[in-house]
Amino acid sequence: MITLPSPKDHIRLLKLKPSNPTADRNDDNGHFNADIDGEVVVANISDPPSHQAVSYTWGGGERNSVISFPDSKLLVTETLDCAIWHLRKRDREVTLWIDQVCINQNDSEKNDQVPLMSQIYRKATRVLIWLGPAVHGSDAVLDAWRTLGQQARDQQLESYYTEERYPLLEGILSNANPNDQATKEFQKLLKEAPYVYQHHLASMVAWFQRP
Repeated sequence: MITLPSPKDHIRLLKLKPSNPTADRNDDNGHFNADIDGEVVVANISDPPSHQAVSYTWGGGERNSVISFPDSKLLVTETLDCAIWHLRKRDREVTLWIDQVCINQNDSEKNDQVPLMSQIYRKATRVLIWLGPAVHGSDAVLDAWRTLGQQARDQQLESYYTEERYPLLEGILSNANPNDQATKEFQKLLKEAPYVYQHHLASMVAWFQRP
């Protein structure tokens, strides 16, 4: 593992190469059969390059899976191994911060790196939350939530999430003024939601039982 100039103000980042930039975008077999190719680079926490931070569960904690890079190999948990295969892109490089890869787990540098995690996540362009691969209808659940969420966004419900406008949301939720247009739209959405949830209930239960 690359040595940090100073673990108090430098971090490692994982650059994952694309599986095959020229392959069919729908070719899952080619994507998941291509070897992992990447490199670990060092950056100053004061001005890190664009990166995404990954949040996930370690699972049992046993690091039995091997991630191979051109000049090294790294033992990681099975959960992270699965995540890396799915988070890698087909057609472009992706830069990630992942604790198992970017912090030397066998070294005292952890004491200096853990306090930097708030900055790492805050300065990330996006935080990726990995809860495991698609199973038990989870894709359908996410699609349903995405549809309902987009409808709520289209109704501009997020505009009420301010200190000034939040009190107005209570009237919409309680149907205080049935003739109000925003209230009508929300109440219609509210009636649709139970049918969506009932259709996917078993899958939702399985989803919420994930670690």
